[in-house]
Amino acid sequence: MRPFFVQTLWLLLALAAVAIAVSAAIAGVEGSIGALAGAGLAILDLGLLAAAAAMLTRRTGTAGVASLGILLALKFPVLGGVLYLLVVPLAIEPVGLALGFSVLPVALVIGVLTGRLSVTVSAPDQRSLG
Repeated sequence: MRPFFVQTLWLLLALAAVAIAVSAAIAGVEGSIGALAGAGLAILDLGLLAAAAAMLTRRTGTAGVASLGILLALKFPVLGGVLYLLVVPLAIEPVGLALGFSVLPVALVIGVLTGRLSVTVSAPDQRSLG
């Protein structure tokens, strides 16, 4: 999973630079700050997804899967809270923020469609299945 994460991260960083430039052209400095904050959240989200994938491939048992489920379930309310704090009290430009955060799904789609990102899934070891 590590090469997939690194390739996605490079693509995400390239798209983030474009998003920051576009936001600066549309909304000035405030837009570029928003895009930078959104891209930062996208990078953190990618890291969390990579950690979740690593936990799943380690076969940590039911306790590991349960903690992963709790972690992923809490991801959305925490992300919503962070977005609220960025937009309301800190007055980050919401258009730039949305544009910056959108680089994660765009990077994944572009990477998969162009063949730059691929995932190799190996069959589980039959001995470990019992």
